[in-house]
Amino acid sequence: MPFGASSFAILCAKALFACLAPENAAKPSLPLMLAVDPVKIIVPFSKTLTRAAGSVNSASGGAIGVTTNLITGVSTSGVSVGDLIDNANYIAGTKVSTIGASLVTADRDSTNSGAASSQVVKFLGMTTAFTSASSTKSILIGGTFANNTNNQVSLTVHVFDNSSSTSTALASKVPVPSGSSFVITDAGKTLLEGNDAIRIYCDTDNAIDASLSILTGVS
Repeated sequence: MPFGASSFAILCAKALFACLAPENAAKPSLPLMLAVDPVKIIVPFSKTLTRAAGSVNSASGGAIGVTTNLITGVSTSGVSVGDLIDNANYIAGTKVSTIGASLVTADRDSTNSGAASSQVVKFLGMTTAFTSASSTKSILIGGTFANNTNNQVSLTVHVFDNSSSTSTALASKVPVPSGSSFVITDAGKTLLEGNDAIRIYCDTDNAIDASLSILTGVS
């Protein structure tokens, strides 16, 4: 029906179908381009291993007065400034401040309300497990501290702040049974600035193997 009622509808229907293939072929689409170059992120992780950490000097016969920082009547052979003092009359984290003839000065007063005599005092030497490079920052991601001995040991881990020359406990007098490990997880990351350090103390000689995971060169 070229001139019937439907002829106009047929023409409209034909007009709705656009023939774009020749036009598209003549103008091919350009490839997609990134606005910027891809960014490569390099994460400088490192692993630090420490074997047989733990250094102890024990002295017997010590005398500790009431609320005092003096420990008298002890051998100071092998004792160094900065050693932890392990004795029930001093809170955890107390350190040797000065050393004299048969006496040691602590950096805190004792907690005893009466004079204490015949005291066995352990002086725990530090083992530095990691030191952050100068002028850079590092992040302690995690760590494992394994007991190498056949008996339970007491583990302390300190963070040394070089800028203030002070240290605080990351873990304090943690009991680690024989055949077990103490683990620091990535839930509590610790920031270390230039020359800050992770230090290990133990109440038993050569008792701890440590493996630390560190993110280094942080800006």
